[in-house]
Amino acid sequence: MDLKVAFSPCRIGTVEIGNRFVVPAMVTNFCNEDGTATEEYIAYHEAKARGGWGLIITEDYAVCPAGKGYKNVAGLWNDAQIRSHSALPGRVHRAGAKIFAQVYHCGRQTIPASNGGERIVAPSRVRCPKTGTLPYELTIDEIGTIVRQFGDTAERVRECGFDGIEIHAGHGYLISQFLSSYSNKRIDAYGGALINRARFLREIVEEIRGRLGRDFPLTARISAREFMPGGIDIGDVRAVCLLLEGWGIDGLHISVGTYGDNTNVPSMFTPHGWIADYAAEIKKVVSVPVITVGRVNDPIIAEGILRAGKADFVAMGRASIADPGMPNKAKAGKFEDIRYCIACMQGCTGLLHKDKPIRCMVNTLIGGTDYAVPEAARTRKRVAVVGGGPAGMTAAYAAALRGHEVTLYEKEDHLGGNYRVAGFPLAKGEFASYVSWLSGELSRLGVKVMLNEEADAALADAGYGTVLVAAGAVPVIPPIKGIDNEKVLLAEDVLRGECATKDTVAIIGGGLVGIELATFLGFYGKKVTIVEMLPDIAHEATSALQEQTEKHFKLYDVQVLRGTKVLEVDGEGLLAVGPDGAEMRIPCETVCLAAGYRKNAELYDALKEKLKGNVLIVGDAEVPSNALDAIRNGYAAGIS
Repeated sequence: MDLKVAFSPCRIGTVEIGNRFVVPAMVTNFCNEDGTATEEYIAYHEAKARGGWGLIITEDYAVCPAGKGYKNVAGLWNDAQIRSHSALPGRVHRAGAKIFAQVYHCGRQTIPASNGGERIVAPSRVRCPKTGTLPYELTIDEIGTIVRQFGDTAERVRECGFDGIEIHAGHGYLISQFLSSYSNKRIDAYGGALINRARFLREIVEEIRGRLGRDFPLTARISAREFMPGGIDIGDVRAVCLLLEGWGIDGLHISVGTYGDNTNVPSMFTPHGWIADYAAEIKKVVSVPVITVGRVNDPIIAEGILRAGKADFVAMGRASIADPGMPNKAKAGKFEDIRYCIACMQGCTGLLHKDKPIRCMVNTLIGGTDYAVPEAARTRKRVAVVGGGPAGMTAAYAAALRGHEVTLYEKEDHLGGNYRVAGFPLAKGEFASYVSWLSGELSRLGVKVMLNEEADAALADAGYGTVLVAAGAVPVIPPIKGIDNEKVLLAEDVLRGECATKDTVAIIGGGLVGIELATFLGFYGKKVTIVEMLPDIAHEATSALQEQTEKHFKLYDVQVLRGTKVLEVDGEGLLAVGPDGAEMRIPCETVCLAAGYRKNAELYDALKEKLKGNVLIVGDAEVPSNALDAIRNGYAAGIS
């Protein structure tokens, strides 16, 4: 398909962007705690420039230490930081892209552990719903200081060699806190009517323009809607965007939400391109270019948005993490080669919310400095990989990248292992795209895939130089009386459609598999009860999945019994003991086991004595974990 609009140039102010694909600002936590850049941070952006993205917008550069939302966020609040960040624009330019630096102040959306214990400030003394922080109310003089800090930072951005600046005025950060009557309760010149609430933003724009002149590109990112009581909405934002254009802004980046409403980083439950209509509304009233964003993970979807006239540019954040080379692949018509983002949120926001550096489930190179194809091995080996789950497939892929002759053994008639089941719960169908991509890569690299082949200890005598055992994990069958009753089914068998439940179902286990099975069955009208021994459920789920789980549990009337231990399965259902020590009956026609997994190391144990150091155990076969860890572990083993 010819993406004729996506690959046409377009100007933002004085800068021409080679195509319409934009990398939006996303915090990586790759910088040093003092805000200086690392090689990891620079290489991460450079890889996207090499991959064909027209414009890269960096993560938000804090204008002062108090404005940091994460411990290792980038910063240009002092001159000592300039040198490290100056290397970034040059390397991006040599790779063919343009790069803007986003500047921001986090306001109340931070905690002392993230901003170094600095005082947390906001327009008003209103508690942050995300962090629980009760901020200090800024004085007029303090507002003026922050305005000047934006100007100082802007000058450093230009000195570093960036092509432009994006002011972050959305997502519930400080500027957005001033704009919104939900967070701004002031009664002075910075509060009340919209024109007053926009004064802080106007002063920042004027400060930067006064320092850098009219020719340096300046854009603003703004939330078109806050999903909070009294939050700004599209009516307010149309007006703010008209003001911004009048103040000399060269482009507008339309997003939504705050960190209090959990919408600005959309989950798998969110439709693709869901913010484009908001961007279209802004495009109707301004003449400057408009950027849209919002779970666009496919270049063809981006082209559709552009052809519909909803925006001038499409920002594809997590898609650029999953595959930094997406634009180049799309331009060459190699859409099947793209590694699509599946919106799992485990490695990006999941780790970021723990103030850790980001990773990516489908792109194992995120979190390093080398984004190149690995060097060919000096000695080409015959390598056997046992297990066609995500760890085994990734191990085979990585070993083949280095030029080894790889054979993959899988006992089932399909690849994917337990990961294949992950695509069956509600809204997780895109998980299948990673297995599909890996299958294509294995074929391209010449990996011999042996389906319906259960490997055994005879592999030790088959002449392989190395055997990687990635046999996965097997379900835990708890020692419960009556567990062999015919009414007891494995959760994954139910999800795969290999067996059907009756109308009333009890699920033993409230982990990730248990909660997803509960919503899956609830969708089909089953009456579901989760029985969990621990005080709570879904510990490993992302915050977005926890939120959606709570919503669907209410919708489907899923009951949850916490701190409850199952004693027996019988014809009537379950006999259990509750947190108060009292026995209870849980009537049900079907029992589903979702009690976790245990490692499957039998083959490894059989081979390790014969093959000595030439056998490795990989992924869940060694330590049952999540797909993010298993895939990264598999890649590391294959590369080794």
